[in-house]
Amino acid sequence: MSFHLNAGGILKGKVVDKEANQALSNVEVVVSDGKGISEWNRKKEITDEKGQFVFQYLMFDKHYITAEKEGYERSETQTIELSPDNREVSIIIPLKKKTSE
Repeated sequence: MSFHLNAGGILKGKVVDKEANQALSNVEVVVSDGKGISEWNRKKEITDEKGQFVFQYLMFDKHYITAEKEGYERSETQTIELSPDNREVSIIIPLKKKTSE
């Protein structure tokens, strides 16, 4: 009999400027399971110079993703679902520049 450690799922992606379609670095990306706002239910990553981020070891469940960067509007929330049959999900998050009022 063998046992396999459940390593969970992986969410990876890229954040881009919505108009220019260029990668955005230093963007805060937050993933939450939607079950609360405590730090136990949220994870944060900062995009690299290529606009990329990776969350590893996420539970198999629905997850909600947002991104924000100074000078840009907060992203719309995206929803993904990880499961044993869908262990890795890749997304692109477009951010729109704030307009001066």
